[in-house]
Amino acid sequence: MTYGYQNYVLQYPNSILVSLILYFGCCFIGFWFLKLKIFNSIKKNNFFYLHSPLFFLNLLILLLYPLVILEFLNLFILKFISIIIFTFGIVSLPFFFFKTNIQLTKNLKILTLLTLIYLFICLSPITHGDSLAYHLNSAVHLLNYGTFFKEIVPIESQFSGAGEILIALGLSIGAEHFATLVQISGVLSVISIFFNIDKKFIGQQNYYLLLSVLTAPVFIFFISTPKPQILAITNVLWVFSIIFLFFKKLDKNRLIFFYIFICLLLTINFLTKFSFIVSSLFLFIYGTYYLLSRKLYIQVFTISASILFIFIFPLFLFKYNYYNINFLNFFQGPIAVNVFGYDNVIKSIRGPITFPAWLLFPPNNIANISTIIGPAFLTFLLIDVKNSNKNILFFFFLFIYFLIVVFFGQATTRFIFDSFLVLQFLLIFYKFYSKKIFGYLKVYLIIQTIIIFIISFYFIFRLFPGSLNSSYYNKIMSKNADGYDLVMWANKFLTKDDKIISTHRSISLFDIEAIEYWTLDLIDFNDPRSSIYTNIIKSKKINRILFYNHNKNRNIFRNCLGELIINQDEVGRSVGRNPLSEGDYYGASIYELRYDLMPSCIIKR
Repeated sequence: MTYGYQNYVLQYPNSILVSLILYFGCCFIGFWFLKLKIFNSIKKNNFFYLHSPLFFLNLLILLLYPLVILEFLNLFILKFISIIIFTFGIVSLPFFFFKTNIQLTKNLKILTLLTLIYLFICLSPITHGDSLAYHLNSAVHLLNYGTFFKEIVPIESQFSGAGEILIALGLSIGAEHFATLVQISGVLSVISIFFNIDKKFIGQQNYYLLLSVLTAPVFIFFISTPKPQILAITNVLWVFSIIFLFFKKLDKNRLIFFYIFICLLLTINFLTKFSFIVSSLFLFIYGTYYLLSRKLYIQVFTISASILFIFIFPLFLFKYNYYNINFLNFFQGPIAVNVFGYDNVIKSIRGPITFPAWLLFPPNNIANISTIIGPAFLTFLLIDVKNSNKNILFFFFLFIYFLIVVFFGQATTRFIFDSFLVLQFLLIFYKFYSKKIFGYLKVYLIIQTIIIFIISFYFIFRLFPGSLNSSYYNKIMSKNADGYDLVMWANKFLTKDDKIISTHRSISLFDIEAIEYWTLDLIDFNDPRSSIYTNIIKSKKINRILFYNHNKNRNIFRNCLGELIINQDEVGRSVGRNPLSEGDYYGASIYELRYDLMPSCIIKR
């Protein structure tokens, strides 16, 4: 087995070239699918073809996910599919994506420039913490085993879903940047959706509402990571726009086809990230209403049951076989809540319920600016409540969705952003209280756009050179990827037969099998049920543990230590993509882990 995602990546800049060609292949194939006559029913202009990559990426997940769940996927299949797409990408290069016959107005030039800037961000080295912790690690596991994790550790990797298939697909032929290029599909589709609303979309108000989405600080967060969340977010907006704009106008046969289409997109969302279960359920009910109003009861039942049986039920069986969940557990969280200790992990990640100021202002300090939507979130205050009672119903459901996420989900901007997109979409159809108020919003959005341009250019100059050659790559990763220096140092002293518990999250960088420590620290080892963790550590013969930043004395495994393998000062320091997040240098050490002494050696708290 090969561990460490970097061991799958081609030399730079070959990774960029292969990633781009692979992505162009997705665009090319998706484009020809969208040329089918059936899609003319929801196409108003050539902007519609900007959905090409998103459509095909969803199709890839749809085709490969059953293979993952049934444990039929392997590295050969992923490489075979990647090479086919890559071939189509080479064929598509002379066409440079596709011909749109769109004249670039001033506003379109700004959007084009913004998209190109985001493209360079996507082609930068992966430095995102969550990605280095478990998204890439899960993709490597797919390459090694062809399926998701069957064991309860590493715990953090249990949050992965269908989106990691796309990461694995790129890595199978050394294309590190393919996974981040997936995010460009979100940019293109958001533009497509907003410009597909009506022919007069270029109007000032609508244009600035689109800018409020594409220049939201959190959007840079989505763009700069292979984390597949933006694909699902865009699916939400696409499904809503199809139902909202076209379902009333479609004949019976086309309505059934697009009902299947939106149900599949919503299913992909659920399989990609559990948190989309709420928005998927709301949109499923919304779309189902139109079929029931046409008395298509049998069709609704048949389609829904088929999708549940083909996609959802196999996932339940997978978790039942390996985690012993019941049907209620299945819909309670992204990981098997019946497994002892997992509830503490979920509580730790979810955090306390607070007033959602984190939507408008960076929590704690300015270094967290990429986690916010910004004051543009307040655009809901511009709604003309007197316009229509039906219109208000949409905003009521958005409010209910917001409350559900805040009180029962993870109260962060990332989990609210899909509803923000829907809100801006809806505002296009409604009047504003005052042109004066919109004037203030316009000024703010111009300022926000300028700031995002500056931040993006800085981001590019700080990170992009790392994708040009290996020497630059090591320097860029050292300065921006937290844990990179630490793990590169540790890899020098670990053999291929070692397995390690790391007190740093970035376990996807290890050349050996690794699990993260911080989730184990949340387990109550006073409880006899905790034996499931020590049994796995012993069965896997995890014989090494990495400490850094003097955290050995606080570690629950400190009485399980054997021989000191290596100890060194100034191994690395806490860094991040934000220069304000840099910390002091720290030392590190690697010890032998006496798994044979467990569980008696573990410190009980």
